[in-house]
Amino acid sequence: MVYALNEFDVSGGTGSVSSEEIATYRTLSHLNERLATLDQWLPASDWADGAWKPFIPDALRLIVRDASGDQPDESGIANQLVPWPGASDPATFGSATTIDGSRCGVVSGEEAAAWNAALGTANELTRFVQDDVRYQVIARQLLPDEPPECPSLPS
Repeated sequence: MVYALNEFDVSGGTGSVSSEEIATYRTLSHLNERLATLDQWLPASDWADGAWKPFIPDALRLIVRDASGDQPDESGIANQLVPWPGASDPATFGSATTIDGSRCGVVSGEEAAAWNAALGTANELTRFVQDDVRYQVIARQLLPDEPPECPSLPS
């Protein structure tokens, strides 16, 4: 197992690190550098597909929880507040779940498009706000063969 790839300086003193481990580290670092720069050494025809289109789901499953009472996050990551993008009321969205007062529902059509746009700039700490209530939303794209519903959860 290799720890701290790109952090370990093999040019200086390596302490008790074995020569085999240093050689492995150098090999993995080189591989990492090559994989991170494919566009610089592989012809575009080998890795780019002009017909490629991003997957945009028709439906999203949302787990919604009132997060107004949550303590502020102190990680330094932006904790942005975004207006609730859907037409539905988050307080009554979907159905109640057995998870910590959360609700689960599925959005599709124009509402899914609005959510996709909002989630495109969101991070894990983003809270969606309606009527001064902050909601945490965990979204999952539904694949075409999945039913547009929330799974049954154990109680």
